[in-house]
Amino acid sequence: MLADKGAVASALDFHRTTYADAAMLSDWAMLSVDDWPDEWFVYNEKCFPRLERIQLQEPEAAPAGLGHQWLAGRRSSRAALEETSLTELSNVLWYTTHSEPTEDRAPGSWHRPYPSAGGRLGCEFYVIAQNVTGLPSGVYSYGVAGHELTRLRSRVTEPMLRFIFGDGWVARTSAVIAVTLSTDRLETKYGGRGYRYGLIETGAATQTLCLVAGALSIGTCVLGGFADIPLGQLLFCTPNSEVPVVTIAISQNLPITARP
Repeated sequence: MLADKGAVASALDFHRTTYADAAMLSDWAMLSVDDWPDEWFVYNEKCFPRLERIQLQEPEAAPAGLGHQWLAGRRSSRAALEETSLTELSNVLWYTTHSEPTEDRAPGSWHRPYPSAGGRLGCEFYVIAQNVTGLPSGVYSYGVAGHELTRLRSRVTEPMLRFIFGDGWVARTSAVIAVTLSTDRLETKYGGRGYRYGLIETGAATQTLCLVAGALSIGTCVLGGFADIPLGQLLFCTPNSEVPVVTIAISQNLPITARP
């Protein structure tokens, strides 16, 4: 079945209806837990009271290997990290996008450890570096095949980050990783449904990055609240085919009981 070329535009039109801007971000200013309304604490689990239920047995010991430890290490921390090293950033980027040893870099000899529909690889990764030792401040595109950063903009300032992410702690943290979706890669093959597949890939890539960071004792916080158009412009997103979907702020790796 041939892809519907017109579906690319319609998917992007839908995406744009949920854009946020600086004014909306100020309205969404983070409240302390003490100020949260009661409905924010309520979670209604879906249930079927009239149907038969089967109680599952107690889980056995966690599977052997590092996977369980990685899952246990993932947590969201909203505490700004003043400084990150280039080595730490390099490790996070490599193991998010590669499952092979670093010496095996030939294109096609490795695969990414997260799923991508049809192997279309719709995700692009960017680094907004404010205070990374060994790396000048700026905005960078991450080249997966060559494991390299290309400097797109020469500096990043706190006011710039406040305009994109609001007045919270994100503007003070050392680095933010942005994941964008190149819709045309997926929709060339899958038409309008490619947009859905792209969101699945982006979510899987984001979780992989958070697990890798946690295993390296680096905190993260996944952020969906940002001013879409300024962020896209900052990253030089390709007009009409690439959109920012999610950002991950590098943060302090705090114990669960000490998280703000």
